[in-house]
Amino acid sequence: MYTFAMNPILERDILGYKDSLLLSVDETQRKELADECDALAHIFANAKGPISEEPMFFPFDVEQDALREDVAEAPLSREEVLCNAPKTQEGQIKVPKVVR
Repeated sequence: MYTFAMNPILERDILGYKDSLLLSVDETQRKELADECDALAHIFANAKGPISEEPMFFPFDVEQDALREDVAEAPLSREEVLCNAPKTQEGQIKVPKVVR
């Protein structure tokens, strides 16, 4: 089991964080935050380590049937590519100037 050591976040810590982050937190909210931080610390302390689990690359099972086979074909000539461009100049596509 992976061990995770974390000091409990106390209400006095939250007071320090709120001042440095310029947050307004009343006493009820401070107590709730401390309880939530303790709950998260408990979850992390009991979590399985990264070695015991299979790495997750994507969270959903995905079928890859939508991809076609990659077949090499003859490339298009420069004239074929440029015939659809609105403006060309010296064998290149001419675009509006965007930088002054």
